[in-house]
Amino acid sequence: MSKVRLYQAANSIEANLLSGLLSHCGIAAELRGEALGGAIGELPADLLQIEIWVDEQQLPEAKQQLEQWQQQSSQGNWQCSQCQEQNPASFDQCWQCGHIANRSE
Repeated sequence: MSKVRLYQAANSIEANLLSGLLSHCGIAAELRGEALGGAIGELPADLLQIEIWVDEQQLPEAKQQLEQWQQQSSQGNWQCSQCQEQNPASFDQCWQCGHIANRSE
């Protein structure tokens, strides 16, 4: 079977989290680029990204699972009124500028 790239993760934690989610759903996922983390500073940053690859036949189901995960993880996010940065719902203070969250804004 041919493998196709599903997603480029922000970091190793996200990649492994999504790989576990897909595995739980019966989708075999392969992580590529994870071993390059030791070369930070030696290789260009764009080469150090961890990618999630799946079988081409499982791509539609994998995309659906990824979209559901992205929707669930973005619920409750808030935008800072001072610097306009997006912040996770669990943050009470903007990670970018330190402004205290005012959820009624």
